[in-house]
Amino acid sequence: MPTNARALSIALAAAALIAVVAPRDTAACGNEVDLMLTPTVLVGDAEKLVNEGKLQAAHDRIALLPVPDFRYGIQPFLDRAMVVAARAVIRSDGELAMPRRPDGKREPKREGASGGRTENLTEAVALLKTAAAAHKDDPSAQTDLAEGLARLPDERVAAKSMLALLESKAVMASAWGYASLAQLRGQAGQGQPAWLAASLGAVEQAPRAFDIARCEKMAVRKEICSGQKLEDAMKKVPLSMPAARVVGPPPPGSPARGALGADHFPPSAHPLQHALPTPGIHDPIRLDARLHGV
Repeated sequence: MPTNARALSIALAAAALIAVVAPRDTAACGNEVDLMLTPTVLVGDAEKLVNEGKLQAAHDRIALLPVPDFRYGIQPFLDRAMVVAARAVIRSDGELAMPRRPDGKREPKREGASGGRTENLTEAVALLKTAAAAHKDDPSAQTDLAEGLARLPDERVAAKSMLALLESKAVMASAWGYASLAQLRGQAGQGQPAWLAASLGAVEQAPRAFDIARCEKMAVRKEICSGQKLEDAMKKVPLSMPAARVVGPPPPGSPARGALGADHFPPSAHPLQHALPTPGIHDPIRLDARLHGV
């Protein structure tokens, strides 16, 4: 087994061991609770949130993964997590940075200056290029990459070509892809003389309307299709109880389940429990809710 893969497996196993052998008494009320999560649930929840446009919340969940390094190609499940993180960075227009954990520590979010945003976008696009090269026949990987390229001024022509090709083949993988193509078509004629800009804009008007309509059919939230900035995009979202087990005394009248305490929500109650069967990704992670404002 490669060194990086072995390190990841050890990290996930250690998280599971800590959760099983080192429980501590806690009161299951208010904020004084422990949350039992698995990497599967964290990534699944992040994927759902990033598709809803709740970008900070999705980013936070990926950053909680107990891995020594965030790099593509170490392990398939981690690759999925990194693609979700890259989507969050792209859709935040670089306000978020790709998560990384040098020397076991998570780097805080970088935000503010346009130079930092460009750096963040470039890093996310580089990862999506790697993913697309590894999955050349996967429309999802190609859509993600084209969406990322559309955020870089020098790559917008290539992005539009890729997105238009995916659209022509009816394999656009996300509403965000259609939204990006609609936005690029809306920019037709920028920097050109007024007479030419008007002509180019008229040519793109009908295709752009089509892209917006297709986006609205696929989107969880239609606001993304018209390029509106989502008010809750950069807000934190508390970990939902169906996505976690509350460890502690059961509520009055409810039976305790499992060695670690009360399982208030059975796994079947949460749709994100069904995920890739990669070893270690179902091992629980013990988090103190007071320490993680996600």
